[in-house]
Amino acid sequence: MKPKDFTEMVRETLASPLVFVVAAIAYLVVSTAATFDRTLDVGGIEISTSLQTFLVFLFGVASFYVGIRTGKYALKLSYTPVLAGIFLAIIASYYVLGLNPIFSAIFALSTLLICYVLLFSRVRWEYVFATGTFLLWMSYALSGLPIMDVSLHKDLFTHVNPMFMTGFFLMTYSLAMSFPARRYLWLFLFVSLSLSTFRLYLGIALVTWILLELNDKKTLKNTKLLSIGIVTAAVFFVFVITGHSLMSGEYPAWQLDPLKTAEHRLAFTMSVFDDIVNLAMPYGHTFGATLSMESTEFMCRYLYGYECRITSTSFGESMLNFGIIGVFIVAWWCGTVLGNLRKKDYKLYAILMAMLISTLDVGINIIMIIGFIYLGWVRVIRDEKR
Repeated sequence: MKPKDFTEMVRETLASPLVFVVAAIAYLVVSTAATFDRTLDVGGIEISTSLQTFLVFLFGVASFYVGIRTGKYALKLSYTPVLAGIFLAIIASYYVLGLNPIFSAIFALSTLLICYVLLFSRVRWEYVFATGTFLLWMSYALSGLPIMDVSLHKDLFTHVNPMFMTGFFLMTYSLAMSFPARRYLWLFLFVSLSLSTFRLYLGIALVTWILLELNDKKTLKNTKLLSIGIVTAAVFFVFVITGHSLMSGEYPAWQLDPLKTAEHRLAFTMSVFDDIVNLAMPYGHTFGATLSMESTEFMCRYLYGYECRITSTSFGESMLNFGIIGVFIVAWWCGTVLGNLRKKDYKLYAILMAMLISTLDVGINIIMIIGFIYLGWVRVIRDEKR
């Protein structure tokens, strides 16, 4: 095979839903290998990855692939807009009942704004970008810049998270809408997100940008590959440094060098998933108790008996709640929606796929990830009816 043909084959694979399969298998291999390093002390928790856990994770990846292959048969589910409305009402009710009125109002307005932009709006990308920038930087004005003071990281997440999330999504979506004409503004987005030290959002924006670049019909040129490499290296540096600062500052057991901290994190996440599989196999254990915005805190209290936020891979929460059936449903649904959405709206697909890939380690909060992907499904149905 000629180098040019090989490059094109790689580009087509990574620009398709198969990119999640590739990323998930790579994550599984690396994180499993990290659990074999017995020099790591993960807060007194024994780290391991059993064969059963390995196979459950592979089952989730296979379910995603089945969703891609069978997605065309799900297009008959045209009643999904009604279900989406009920779904969003449940989310709003959770916040209204559980939080103070001001925070609930901000969340409700943010949700409505995102729904409007995604499903019904024909506004220019400049207005969407300006609105997103305002909301993102307003969240900094209210809480401060965590990159200057790591202790502000939790305050930003706790007090102005809906505002930050909405700003992030609107900025990312508007740049995807204007791609490739406004490539230079992606650097501004990366810098803005780096100030928050939220590696998840920075990762989603980076993967979105890379997917958009890879979807270019022309064969990747050396200059484009170089630019992707430089930005990826810079973001990785931010990931390592902020991750080390956060972990070592909050937990004494994570007093390691930056690279060791990354290995520590992967080993811990896979060991949590291993504990979940051993507890919840095959039918689940908590049966919906973690379906909230605080699912990571709930799982930590439930599994280990102390206050913290833990990660459990993309399939941890669904496994804990509903067992192997939950893993299949969540993975199949994501594959079905993203497989269809890629053909209908690649720019929205890139964002949702980036979100899915970036939660490989962080874990899928069922309400958030399925909620956003549900909006993507409504978009598919609308285009299908047209």
